[in-house]
Amino acid sequence: MHIRFHNHRLASDEYDLQLISNGDNRPIFFNIIQYDEAHYTEHNFNSLSELNVFLTTTSCSSKDYCTWMNIEGIHRTDILDELSNRFNFHALTKEDIYTINERMKLDLLDNGSCIYLLMKMIYVHSDTEHIHQEQISFILKENNFLITFQEAKDKSNSMDIFQIVKNRLKNNRGRIRSLKVDYLFYCLIDVLIENYMFVLDRISIKIDMIDKVLMNKLKQNNNSDISSHHFDSETLRLIYHIKHDMLSFRILCQPLREIIIKLQKAQDRISLTNQSVQYRRQYRRKKRPKRITLSGNYFFNPNSDSLTHRWPLGSTQEKA
Repeated sequence: MHIRFHNHRLASDEYDLQLISNGDNRPIFFNIIQYDEAHYTEHNFNSLSELNVFLTTTSCSSKDYCTWMNIEGIHRTDILDELSNRFNFHALTKEDIYTINERMKLDLLDNGSCIYLLMKMIYVHSDTEHIHQEQISFILKENNFLITFQEAKDKSNSMDIFQIVKNRLKNNRGRIRSLKVDYLFYCLIDVLIENYMFVLDRISIKIDMIDKVLMNKLKQNNNSDISSHHFDSETLRLIYHIKHDMLSFRILCQPLREIIIKLQKAQDRISLTNQSVQYRRQYRRKKRPKRITLSGNYFFNPNSDSLTHRWPLGSTQEKA
């Protein structure tokens, strides 16, 4: 299990960060969900021209209903430029959206009337058990309008962790449709942070596996000093990569505390729904080092004394 980081750099002195755009011709998909307590509509578009036709007849900003626009694919800078002009994105915000190696951050724009949040989606691929990273940008504007940008998905190694929130909207579960769009914004952040905990659970399972292997070796050698043993290369490799992944995860999550504190303060400036309790809950969850409840899906044989069920940690398939 290995976190996939983008480590490529531009061969230029002007930029230290890598633009996601690389001439990729994959299509960009647009999804618009509009809702209030009594109504729900969803629209999907495969091109910017189709989206523009819709936007000429429908307003995305309203005090009467909420609008969530999700753009899947940020590799086409020309399309992002046009969206930026239509919705008046700040120049630095536009650059952050299609630039990788960015640190998670939160900015208050337009005198505090707009929030820009950049976060990382971390998830475990269901088939390979590798950990993948995806960049997500949120733009929360006035009048119940939320825009999200996701990387173009490779259907072979991606998942939509926002689907649970979409299902709640569609089926009118809970109070999500009775509140303003900033509550949807909170719910999406909550799903991301919850998934961080899930990934940490998976890593903890691997730590338990190594602990079991080491203890069994001690028993086989009559509980002699562990420092006198020579462990096989597979065990050492797992220990090294777990240490590397935990350090990477810590660096990745380091800005979360500052982001959550900023969100708590922002609601007084932007007339947001009072989410103080929810944001404090997210902060406590972020501080929790390990959850008690694990997924229960073991990727090794708990009755085995060896590492015959290999964990694809640091696999060459995952190198950027």
